Amino acid sequence: MNIRSASVIIYQDKAYVPTEAQMETGPYLAIEPVYVVGLTPEEIAQALAQAIAAGHPRVPGMTRDEFRKRRDPILKATQARSWKELYQKGGVYGIEFREDEILIYTHSEDPLKVGNILRFPPDASLRALAEAILKDFRARKAKSGAPS
Repeated sequence: MNIRSASVIIYQDKAYVPTEAQMETGPYLAIEPVYVVGLTPEEIAQALAQAIAAGHPRVPGMTRDEFRKRRDPILKATQARSWKELYQKGGVYGIEFREDEILIYTHSEDPLKVGNILRFPPDASLRALAEAILKDFRARKAKSGAPS
């Protein structure tokens, strides 16, 4: 697998899986297309497969001002007002593909805090990752009393 990271954002009964580009300066950022699918393991796994197939296109670096003025493709796709809203009303999951394992970072309502880290063998299927994300999301929503 030639990619290092992917993301799944769950918001308003849909999953959003962006293409992740790598800036020339090193960091990754979400770009279009953002794949929008239902909340089933099959659909999320297929969206992840599409994002993985796209790889990490290289994009020019941005100044802080350019980054602030940029229209965030995830906010555009979800129509959320802010990332804070996504964290509070949805679920944000970062996936890191390493040689020896795959990590899923579950984010809490505070975007600066990682909730849990779920670990998988490097050959785990995308469906298994999607199932784990959905299980975590539904458990967190049940715990908070919010509808899933």
